[in-house]
Amino acid sequence: ANYLYAAGYDTVSGGYKEWRIEKRSLADGALVKALTDPTTSKLDYIAGMAIDSASLYAVGIDVNDGWKIEKRNLSNGLLDGTFGGAAAVYSVPSLSFDYAFAVARDTTYLYIAGYSTDENDNNEMWKIEKRRLDNGLPDSGFGTAGVVSSPSGSSNAALALAIDSANNAMYVAGYDDASWRIEKRSLVTGALDAAFGAGGVVNAINGTSANAIATDGTYVYIAGDDFSSGTTSPLIEKRDAVDGHLVSSIAEVPDFGNDSFNAITLDPPYFYVAGYSFMGSSGDYDLRIEKRLMDNTLALDAAFNPSGTTPGVLTLAPSGGDDRAWVVVADPVNPYIYVAGYDSIPGYTEWRIEKLMK
Repeated sequence: ANYLYAAGYDTVSGGYKEWRIEKRSLADGALVKALTDPTTSKLDYIAGMAIDSASLYAVGIDVNDGWKIEKRNLSNGLLDGTFGGAAAVYSVPSLSFDYAFAVARDTTYLYIAGYSTDENDNNEMWKIEKRRLDNGLPDSGFGTAGVVSSPSGSSNAALALAIDSANNAMYVAGYDDASWRIEKRSLVTGALDAAFGAGGVVNAINGTSANAIATDGTYVYIAGDDFSSGTTSPLIEKRDAVDGHLVSSIAEVPDFGNDSFNAITLDPPYFYVAGYSFMGSSGDYDLRIEKRLMDNTLALDAAFNPSGTTPGVLTLAPSGGDDRAWVVVADPVNPYIYVAGYDSIPGYTEWRIEKLMK
């Protein structure tokens, strides 16, 4: 109700990246507190975050390319020493590169999705964990010792997840060997739901990546990109939550190619997607936000940025350089959305958070 929490990374001397979390006032954006985890390797950053009334849960990569989960006090930012025994959980599922991309929660558990690789960094596989919110311990009834993995190949990653607690279901999105992939699994056991797609899995055309997913319990909404034609095009799908069949889709044709959606949020009867648009010969990228109906038309809402070139679409070019959106969140009570990513105003990338009218 009062604060915004943003997570990602900052860059320190030597080009090292370290975890960064900010707490800001919703009213005016003023910084309340910033936290950083000292870096231990070249590439440390937070890729997913969830909150409840008392705690913040961050997931990503740290400790020489290890899968990492943290629990912090929402008020003061201190690590919770009862979580994982050493104030943080490190889960290193292989001997090579491992990455936690997304996290969601219910009242008792955390669900984390990402990927792991073999010791030669040749094969990657989806990895999903279920852990207790209070102490970080894995749920032994979920998969094998709290973990499910699938599939294995040269290029596989689970990038996003959404949970439907009412129906004990989770939906996980990403790609396998460069093909759009969605899984539906039991929240209780982690088993694939055989009624969804082909044995619990929907695979779309090659050259696609499902980057974001949301569900209202009846349908699943997925946003990402399609590279099958040689240029990256934004792609949105609406699928039946029970059997996964395609209800409707929007495959946008970018002006110059290499456009993508990275985030989605539901705000019935609308949803918002956010990402970026490539602006052609200038070589720069603009933030892109769209507002669409959740019905089967997936139509743009012409009342959103009505004076724009395409009503329903908002593009922002704050720097004239590389500007991209990675997160969009809708306020469920007030008429605002929040978009987070980066711009290049100082000549290099810096965090950017926008508060926009719905």
